[in-house]
Amino acid sequence: MYLLFLAGSYLVHYFCCTVTDVGTLISEIVAASAEQSDGIDQVNCAVISMDQLTQQNAALAEETSVASVSMSEETRRLSENRKTYYGKAISARFSDQIR
Repeated sequence: MYLLFLAGSYLVHYFCCTVTDVGTLISEIVAASAEQSDGIDQVNCAVISMDQLTQQNAALAEETSVASVSMSEETRRLSENRKTYYGKAISARFSDQIR
């Protein structure tokens, strides 16, 4: 009978320790899951920030392209005006010399 009592006590002690160990493991899993969730949130914030910067860069690239085309057209107009002005000035000199 005493052996049965000892065996029973051992089993109760074993199962209590096992349940406690399982509880500890579950607590550790919960803590690790919370840390993982925080890490995922940080990555998500970083991706959102990178997306916003990418959109801003795309908008700046578009504005730069439009400004470049505008400057190119203005350069062409100025070049034409310069040719017209110098053409008239040269013509005026030659006509003065011919008279």
